[in-house]
This record gives sequence, structure tokens and C-alpha cells, in this order.
Amino acid sequence: MTEGKEISYSIAMAANIPPPNHMVLTGDWNTNWDNFRDEFEDYALATGLHEKPNEVQAATLRTLMGSECRHIYRHNLTLTARQQCDAKAILDALENYFKPARNVIYERFVFGSCKQEEGESVHNFVTRLREKSATCEYGGLKDELIRDKIVLGIANENTRRRLLRERGLTLVTAIEMCRTAEVTDMRMRAMETETPRSDIDTVHAVARQTFRQNQSRQSNSPRTVNTKSPVACKYCGNTHTRGKEHCPAYGKPCRACGTNNHFAKVCLKSKRRVSEGKIHCVDDVTQCSELNTESDIYMHESIGAVHSRGKKWFVTLRLHNKQQQCQLDSGATCNVMSYKDKINLAPDTHLLPSDTRLKLYSGELMSSMGPFETECVIRGRKHKLEFEIVKTSQNPLLSGSTCERLGLMQFTVPNDLHIVDHVQHGPLSKEQLLSRYDDVFNMPVESVPGEVHFEVDESITPVQCAPRMGPLQ
Repeated sequence: MTEGKEISYSIAMAANIPPPNHMVLTGDWNTNWDNFRDEFEDYALATGLHEKPNEVQAATLRTLMGSECRHIYRHNLTLTARQQCDAKAILDALENYFKPARNVIYERFVFGSCKQEEGESVHNFVTRLREKSATCEYGGLKDELIRDKIVLGIANENTRRRLLRERGLTLVTAIEMCRTAEVTDMRMRAMETETPRSDIDTVHAVARQTFRQNQSRQSNSPRTVNTKSPVACKYCGNTHTRGKEHCPAYGKPCRACGTNNHFAKVCLKSKRRVSEGKIHCVDDVTQCSELNTESDIYMHESIGAVHSRGKKWFVTLRLHNKQQQCQLDSGATCNVMSYKDKINLAPDTHLLPSDTRLKLYSGELMSSMGPFETECVIRGRKHKLEFEIVKTSQNPLLSGSTCERLGLMQFTVPNDLHIVDHVQHGPLSKEQLLSRYDDVFNMPVESVPGEVHFEVDESITPVQCAPRMGPLQ
């Protein structure tokens, strides 16, 4: 009765154990055969196949080896009838076929050529080094040579520097340091918050200014508040005497968010939405070491933004052998790319330190993570591109100079725009205004049918918008 139970238990166990995979005849036959033979022998032991007659073992082996391996068994091996009924004889004959005599010099060459591939984890890289070194006959130097190959072949430059600084570095310590660095990088990327893309279009205008930082520092001593002196108001953006009764924004709704008591130009809600999606300014900082003063000189390239829902211009470029959609920006002074897009294109390319600073539309400054160089091919010509990498979520921006260099945009300025009129000093009189712009007041307004009446609010401060170039459709 006990023997019957053991047989039933063995049959149930054999049914639950999956058979080994077929012999793979692509890639490294040597490694593939070792894997197949180990799996088959473990399967035979676990299922009790090794206790069965030799004919059953041989038939099971031929069934599990796969059609391609069976083709080699039939046509490339010379086995007697007795050997064909012996599973071990078949395994030995196939091993001689798939694993010819090794060349130690070549095996060491393969091991010495190993480097961490793009996207390969530290665990897989170390496992591959162990597999390649197993056939090199290094003896007692095996662990030291694997350690050296990890230091020389690791893709992360910062990790390599830390490994070289470590005294008495062992194989276990090297693997642990590489795994720690890899996990840290993965956690840092996971902690980066992805901000939603804004549907607001951005048109840029550039203005250059030079700033000098003051040598003196503001003291922290307490100051007395003068209620009569004008102050900068955060609700209207102007300067006036303290008190809400002097603020023109008091009681008026904001055009951006609809809330009362502030103007749209100082609205924090609208600025927050813009700052999450767009980069508007580049500050190229250069240290001036030739000056005797302690102040720093830097160039400030301010880029303003105009919101619209008009048409956007995009181009798809092939960067690092991957398709990447880029937005054309006629007013930007540099190319900008998000860190997420950079990781997607070249995860193992490290960024160099950068002094470039980015200024958001709200006036906040952001440091660039560093420049990223790549290449693209347009109309058979290769072009080098350099992007400033930032921690935002937006399509890569191509600057106006880059668009013109790649032939994506053509800038034309009419000749009549270069003609400078005589500058009028002082305000225009009513008669001068009517005489100079007679067509505006007397000619018919063809685009608007009927009579048109304009009312001017004298409390609004006039603003003159600077002319700018725009892309031609």
C-alpha cells in the first residue's frame, strides 16, 4: 500500500515540473548547450526519469531537445544502435559537437573585450563576466581579473572614479558599490516629478542686458517702516504709497484667474502654470577673473513669452538613432531638452558641468543640468546640435539660429523696415496725429463692417510693444 502511494506521489510531482527548454541554436552554442544539459539532467533527477529504462530516457531526450537539435542528431552524429538507446551517450556526442576544443587565448580575448552595454544592469554585467571567465583558465586570479574588468568596463564614469579611489578594492566590494550606485540613480530618477505639458503656445523675444553684482551686502539690521514712502506693490505690480486705498487693483478682478484684488501680471496662479511647462530665459554666466573687483559679470539673455493657441511648428529629427519630435522656436537663443527626453535618447551619456542658468517666465532661476551634444542628418548633411538639459516636461526646443542653420526656417526682413523716421520729441498734438495718420482716421475700415467706435480708458498706462520677427508659414 505504501509503494502505491509513493508511485502516485512521484507521478504527481513529475506532472508539476516543467520540462527544459529546447536547445537554442542561435548565439553562443557553448553556453546554450551547457544550459540545456544542466536543465535536462536536473529534470531527469527531479522527475525520476533517471530510474527509468535507458530507452525511455533516450526517447525523452530526443523529444525535449527540439527539432533543430534533433536534425543535427540524425544527420551529423554517428551513433551505434546501442548508443542511440543510451541518453548519456547521446548527451556526450552532442557536447562534442556543440563544444569543440577551446582556444584559451581567444576566450581571454572575449573576456577582455567585455564592457557594460547600454541598458545592461550591473547584475547582468557581472554575470556575463563570470560566464566568460569560466573558460579562460585564470585559476586563483579569476576574482581579481573580474574586479579589474568591472572597473574598466562599467558605463558610469562617476562609479568608476569611486572604485579607483577605494583602497584594497575586492570583487565583493566593487559589485556592492556598483549596485548601490545603480539603485541610487534609479531612485533619483523616480523622485523627479513629471509636470504636465501645457497646451499654451510660446513665442519668444530676446533682449540682452549686462548686469554687475554689487560688492556690498545688505545688512540684517532692523529698519523702520515709513508708511508715506512708495513701495513696490505685489497686488498691482506698480509703486505707490502703502495702503489698499492707493492700490489700483483693489476691488478689481484678475483677468487670469478671476480672483479680486490683483492684476493678471502679478497673478501667482497663472505664473505657476507657465513655469511648470515652459523655459523662457537663458543666463550664460562667465566668471571675469581679470577684474580687480570681487563682483561677477554675466550676460543675461531674457526671453519673454506671449500666450496664444495658434499653430505650432514641429520637426521630427533622428537623434542617437531614435526619432525625436522637436518644436521650432524662432526667438530662443539656445536649444533646450528635458532630462526625460535625454535619458530616452542616451541614458549612459553623462552631462558635463554647466554655468548656464535658466530663467522661468515667473522670474525664478533654474540651473541647467549640463549640455548634451548629439548629431542629426538633414538632406544628406550631418549637423551637430547642443541642447541645455533641464528638469521639465516639454518637447525639445530648437533655437532660431539652429532652425536657420538646419534650413528649417528662413528669416526675411522687408527693406522698408530699415527706414528710420524722424524722431518726434515731445507728445504729438491732436492736429499732428490726425495729419500723420490720416488713413487711420479717414480711410474706411475694410475688415470690420459698419462704423467702429473706440473708447480710451485714460487710467490705463500705455504700453509700447517692441517689433519682432515671426516665422513665415
